[in-house]
Amino acid sequence: MKSRILACVASLMLVSPASATSYDCALEGPVSFLREGETAKVMRIETGYSDWKFKLHIADSKGKDEPSYAEVIWPADPIQIEGKYPYIPTSEFSGVVTAISGGPCTFTERACVTMIQIVDQSEGKSKVMILPSAIAGDAKTGREPFVALLEGECAKGAVK
Repeated sequence: MKSRILACVASLMLVSPASATSYDCALEGPVSFLREGETAKVMRIETGYSDWKFKLHIADSKGKDEPSYAEVIWPADPIQIEGKYPYIPTSEFSGVVTAISGGPCTFTERACVTMIQIVDQSEGKSKVMILPSAIAGDAKTGREPFVALLEGECAKGAVK
């Protein structure tokens, strides 16, 4: 079963986006969702960082042996996502990048994994949603996973 799943993911990565594209993105600061019974409470996460802007370049596949990839360009890299990663198209107008960092990371104690989802809208605009792995607490109080989320918009253009 695991080998079939890996083969499926590998084949998805071989599908290239329509063209090489570039995104200039701006995010709102991170928020967390805390479940309280049947509802969830949204709380701003204070990081001390205020410039939530980055670039995302998506390059076409160069054939079956080289999947499409995305490059996150964010010199300040406040949530450890800068680098090149496989790009998985989820529709003709959307895709997902999974960034992996050995740490240290903003929302975890060691390594981290972050999902970056981009969805094209109309008139050269796109929505972006970033879900980093996150834990709260420490050895004394105990650790709990929580949902951290960053959302924003991107201006879409051709890669130069």
